[in-house]
Amino acid sequence: MGLTALTLPLGAVAALGTPALAKAPSPNPIVCSGFGATITFHTPYVFTKSLAGHSNVQGTATSSKLGGTTSVVGTAFNCGGGTGNGTFSNITIAAGKNDKLSKSDFRYNKTTKVKYLEGSAASFFTGGAKSLKKSLKNISFHINGHLTGFKQSGTPTLVTGNNPCPGEVGYIIRGKVKSAATGDYYYTKTATLDVCLGSDSGSGVSGNFLGDLLTMKGPNYPSHDVTITGAQIDPNHGSATL
Repeated sequence: MGLTALTLPLGAVAALGTPALAKAPSPNPIVCSGFGATITFHTPYVFTKSLAGHSNVQGTATSSKLGGTTSVVGTAFNCGGGTGNGTFSNITIAAGKNDKLSKSDFRYNKTTKVKYLEGSAASFFTGGAKSLKKSLKNISFHINGHLTGFKQSGTPTLVTGNNPCPGEVGYIIRGKVKSAATGDYYYTKTATLDVCLGSDSGSGVSGNFLGDLLTMKGPNYPSHDVTITGAQIDPNHGSATL
């Protein structure tokens, strides 16, 4: 990947704000809706209809073992009956490992070390959840002005077209709000994020991220080149229980 993305982020998370220690028990859990964001894939997903006499070419061949980073810029969301009272710090997902390029691929070149494949549609489905597990360790939310530090645990669950992401693709990310001792106001041992990727951007895209990935992967390939450079986390389906 490059989401893989949704490259939602492989490594570093920017945490902003000063903890505010709770004076009284906080709502537990607090349910948030309208969770949206703009995702930029610095390694785009690429499909080339014809290249060097070959048809339906997936991804980009490269000598790099690592793909590009993925950035996530969020918008305000709604928590516990409030409006726009939740935010999270922008996230940079560090580069993940690229797939190995088959030696039978016409692009493979041992001399120039072009032995890896990045940005194939298939890599989103096969490697996205594992990449998120490694990279998306923490997210710093602020709800009603209080720090709420989400810490991921386990491997995210890929959702393709079903609830909580009908007609879209996304992840159910599980974890906990880290510790009341460090000032995490909405402390809970069981927290869940539903992250659904709806529309996409780039060249030759249809505007539906899942639909474009599926056609790029085949066998019903697009009739033209496609490059996906970004996607939107859909606030109509994105939610958090913290």
